[in-house]
Amino acid sequence: MARLVATLLFVGQAAFVYARDNCFPGTTATLSSPTKRYSLTWEAPKNDDDTHHLFITQPTKRELLAFEREVCIHWAPSERFFAVSDYVGSNVAEVYLYDAEHGFSARNLTDYLPTVQKTKLGKSSHGYVEATGWEKNGLRIHVWGDLLALDAREDFEFRMVCKVTSASIQCH
Repeated sequence: MARLVATLLFVGQAAFVYARDNCFPGTTATLSSPTKRYSLTWEAPKNDDDTHHLFITQPTKRELLAFEREVCIHWAPSERFFAVSDYVGSNVAEVYLYDAEHGFSARNLTDYLPTVQKTKLGKSSHGYVEATGWEKNGLRIHVWGDLLALDAREDFEFRMVCKVTSASIQCH
């Protein structure tokens, strides 16, 4: 009975994870900014050799990112920025920050992490950076993974906020 309950809880959590309305592929193919000024659209691969595609419409349509697995988007309340968590593989996730006022240029948040987190990610066998939402002080991110040595494993996990302006990104 305990195994059945544990299995049902796991399946329920997995279903919840993939039913998020801010992720592609997901329950919808379009995600608008808070005031609907901009629209992000997902297109599925056209064949086995293709990838998923993320487009911005403002008012013309332009491709922002080709991706393999899944992306989740978090718009800043101001609509100036949005973060894309790209679940690149089973052992890697990255966050790209897009700036609406600078041609939707992308910056990889890993480049702006403090040295400790950047070093751990660089040495990890599984390393993930994920945006979890915006707050008054900036973008909340979750950094976690594991370091495998010859005879030991060390897990790491950090939660931090990245203050974002047009001129800089500071994560702490």
